[in-house]
Amino acid sequence: MNMPTQELQTQTDTSPLLVIHTIWAEVLKQPAHNDKTDFFDAGGNSMLLIALLNLIHERLDREINPAALVDGINPARLAELAA
Repeated sequence: MNMPTQELQTQTDTSPLLVIHTIWAEVLKQPAHNDKTDFFDAGGNSMLLIALLNLIHERLDREINPAALVDGINPARLAELAA
């Protein structure tokens, strides 16, 4: 079955990393410079982290335990935990 290009694009656009980059930009009001951008260095705080994790749960149906973020909070790590 051949799928239209637009439908294929939509499936690709829902990758965890892309969704997390979108949420990151919404929460921090700026995009991450790259996949290794540190959340707190980018202006995040504990309240914004809660908002970020709640949106990840809502949009990706994944719960990320904040304790799993002890090694750092960046888009790549969040996508790894949300996969």
